[in-house]
Amino acid sequence: MNVSPPNMDRLRASEPVFRARWMLRGKRHSPLQDFHYATNSIFVHIPKCGGMSVLRNLYGTQKQHGHTPAAAYRSADPAFYKSAFVFTFVRDPIARFVSAYTFLKQGGVNDQDREFGQRALPWDNMDEAVIELGNHKKWDTLLRWKHFRPQYHFVSGHRAGGKYGVDFIGRQDQMQDGLDYICDRLGHPRLVAKSVNVTKRPADVALSAETQAIVAEKYAADMELWDLAKSGAF
Repeated sequence: MNVSPPNMDRLRASEPVFRARWMLRGKRHSPLQDFHYATNSIFVHIPKCGGMSVLRNLYGTQKQHGHTPAAAYRSADPAFYKSAFVFTFVRDPIARFVSAYTFLKQGGVNDQDREFGQRALPWDNMDEAVIELGNHKKWDTLLRWKHFRPQYHFVSGHRAGGKYGVDFIGRQDQMQDGLDYICDRLGHPRLVAKSVNVTKRPADVALSAETQAIVAEKYAADMELWDLAKSGAF
């Protein structure tokens, strides 16, 4: 009997594998820093969701250990993770996709970003890219890259009986409101949100209704997370 080999890109792009890898990494190399313990808080920085602004405004740094998911913080120091205020910011999945696509087409911030953009996104037209990615089933490869990885992968886990491993989910498009709540919760003076590392998008870069529907389907779990953030349930 012939057995088809597993799709390794799909496996590596899956949430359970991503979470397991980061839990192991968190045990070996703790992502927790002094400012986490000093503020009794953990910020889960999801790519392309305005996180650099949070780091600079709240913690006075941009040197957090990259885009570390909640699972890694939990495995690094379970007791601290349990007691700390854990929060994140999320973004409309369609707007985030457009931002990530534009960011990588512009070369990103390093050689790895530029090489990935050239290899995985050879199309000049974003609508064409979405359709071709679907036709050629290359989404799994795309979703492995941090800027396109689903947002829910970074906050998966159970905390206080909930579905996600965070205490608060703020909205990138309402950053000031989120920061106000976080500062009040931490007993920190309120801050004025200042944008950092904003991707400059040409005015004519947008997705058609057809390709928006494709992106929404590919990011169905993120659409659910976004709806939860918009509902104010967190």
